[in-house]
Amino acid sequence: MAWHETDIPNRNRKPVANDHLDDYAGRYRLGADGDKGEISVVRKGETLSETWASGEVTELFPGKFDTFFSREDGWMERFLRDKSGKVTGILYTHSDGELEAKRVP
Repeated sequence: MAWHETDIPNRNRKPVANDHLDDYAGRYRLGADGDKGEISVVRKGETLSETWASGEVTELFPGKFDTFFSREDGWMERFLRDKSGKVTGILYTHSDGELEAKRVP
């Protein structure tokens, strides 16, 4: 038996309306100490653009409530909120694991 993982992009997935896009804009840091790189999230109309430390820009489309997806890959991301409703980070999920980034104040 052989195992093969196939990355399925979200090319045909339809975005969902989201009235909270401004909540997500900001800077985020990867790693427990924030030492694994920085991510910038900017609102552009009815989508978000995410720029990683490498300079690569990815357009994000809203899924349900705090989840987003891109057209390029199979990653899903969910913005995390504290008990008061403030966005505190991003949880990236892929078939082989998760990665978390914390919001920079």
